[in-house]
Amino acid sequence: MQETSADTGPASDAKRVYVVSAVRNGRWRVKTAHAVPWTFSTQLEAEDYAIALALRAIPSIIRVESRDGTVQREIHYE
Repeated sequence: MQETSADTGPASDAKRVYVVSAVRNGRWRVKTAHAVPWTFSTQLEAEDYAIALALRAIPSIIRVESRDGTVQREIHYE
């Protein structure tokens, strides 16, 4: 749920961040700050799901991490 104000409406600077990262058992997960992580068999499936979520919650960011935890890339939806 987005925070609202009587003067400005929805909080315009609040971006949702979706993190795609590897799990030890070889699977991939999509993690957000407010929900239970979703797990997928492949990185591509996880990224596709993160993109679908991000497009529904603009502004948002998808952060894709490599298996060692470093950020490979970020995708911004403004």
